Amino acid sequence: MNRQNLIDRVNYITGLFVSNERLFNTSLVPEIKVRGISKVVATLPLQTHDVYGKTILYINELINLDGSIKEYRYGWELISTPQNKLSKQARHIWAFDKQTHPEPPHQVDSDPFHHHHVPRDMTKRKTTNVQCLEDVLSILNDYIVGNLEYDENHSF
Repeated sequence: MNRQNLIDRVNYITGLFVSNERLFNTSLVPEIKVRGISKVVATLPLQTHDVYGKTILYINELINLDGSIKEYRYGWELISTPQNKLSKQARHIWAFDKQTHPEPPHQVDSDPFHHHHVPRDMTKRKTTNVQCLEDVLSILNDYIVGNLEYDENHSF
């Protein structure tokens, strides 16, 4: 693995965080790091939402040798704290993934891209046109800056 590709991706995500003050709570410290030899993970605190309160954008990317993104999960989640520990299911608002699921019941027309669209139920998936972090940020910006409530019937 070319470690420089991972460092470049960490720097790119850091730049997105610091340059989007309306979306991200830049007064808090994000967690953005390389994990292992091929992953970048990040927890980016979002501005407080009127409906959901304190939330994060969770990023988990598997990076190819050439620096391209092989798989990802970009999830909007409630914050879990030691005082208020939430399960993965309980934190989940929505997520966009690029992971192949060729077998039913998880297959969707846009496989490997899919949208986990039901809050607190990560097993439900549907077809999506979202295929990159920048698309996710655009969608998330509408909900965070506009203080819109997400509905599982919304499609992207």
